[in-house]
Amino acid sequence: MARELHDAKGQKPFTVSPLFGHFLTESGAKRAVEEEEYWFRFTALTEECCEALVRVFYGEAIANATVMIEETPFLITAIDLAVGGRRGWSGLLSYDDLISAANGEPEITLCFQTPTTFRQGKINYVLPDPNLVFGSLLRKWNAYAPKKIPQEIKNFIFERVGVSQYRLSSRPYDLGDHSLIGFQGKCKYTVLGDQNEMTRYLNILADFAFFAGLGQKTTMGMGQVRRVG
Repeated sequence: MARELHDAKGQKPFTVSPLFGHFLTESGAKRAVEEEEYWFRFTALTEECCEALVRVFYGEAIANATVMIEETPFLITAIDLAVGGRRGWSGLLSYDDLISAANGEPEITLCFQTPTTFRQGKINYVLPDPNLVFGSLLRKWNAYAPKKIPQEIKNFIFERVGVSQYRLSSRPYDLGDHSLIGFQGKCKYTVLGDQNEMTRYLNILADFAFFAGLGQKTTMGMGQVRRVG
């Protein structure tokens, strides 16, 4: 299954975050600190992928196991699926849950926790353009969700959704053999004019960002996003 997931072209049904925690920097490289606590997260967008992760992380061999990450041993002390756990970064919801919970809120604020960037031809685009943000989420939703969101929402986003407030900075993200520049911080999107069913679809996509990730390299830690307003 791992081979199939990595070899597949196009959309990937999972994301992986970087390791979060306190690091020391030595000779330009980050080093983990002994006895410090670190955490990371996986998300899965298909039932098959979710079941595989649950089998692995809740298997008998995982509890108190030691894993090697970049030649450093880490002891697994906890695994969390609870909604709102690990500083609000864990949770388990179905596509139907996301649909039923969505409303027609005309203002949406997203927090881009790790650098996020979009591939536009040969250019890395490092601004949270609403067409790229919600377009990326729409493609992932329609690739995996049983109930599709109509393509007409693209015109709605182009004509009616704008950036109303932001606090962002550009940051490099180390991918090992190279790095990419991405944007990081918060951005508020506002629907202009009267709200309708398309506004609700927009809210579904905003909530979906928590699981889907956004933009390039979401299986390598980039594009970790969640809604904060």
